[in-house]
Amino acid sequence: IIDPRELLPCLPGLTAGLTRALGDPVPEVRTVAARVLGVLSRVVDGSRSRVMSDLAADCLRAVVDGRASGLLGSIDRAGRAQALAEMLAHSRGPAATADLVASLRPTLDADGAAWEGFVHLVGYLPAAFEHHGSGDDLYEAAGMRSLLADILGMAGADFAIVA
Repeated sequence: IIDPRELLPCLPGLTAGLTRALGDPVPEVRTVAARVLGVLSRVVDGSRSRVMSDLAADCLRAVVDGRASGLLGSIDRAGRAQALAEMLAHSRGPAATADLVASLRPTLDADGAAWEGFVHLVGYLPAAFEHHGSGDDLYEAAGMRSLLADILGMAGADFAIVA
């Protein structure tokens, strides 16, 4: 395919199958589906594609909204968090992603599903950005290290983040 616009009529079918694969019990299947969604988001400019922006919003809702994510199992939430991480890596820079993640941080009184989705997202971001050579930037320059230290109650502690 030379022109990304040629993909637009196929996107609903492609994303439906890939979204189902995000709930597959085999981690490798979820990883490949998430990576393909990230590439599709970049190729068709996800911000201008209604299908991709709706999918990103659905993944975001599943990750941070305990009520919405309560309808999904843990595997589905993990798959959608991984897909969201890949879409963010393909469409935003490390600083913009860190700002988004900081704004999504659940409150201490949030339910377990919201925290689970958030932790999955934060866990998948380094690998997603590593494919672009900016994994270190995400944590160091964009302030994710201090956000994680605060969440873990380790503010001021010296620790390493291993992707």
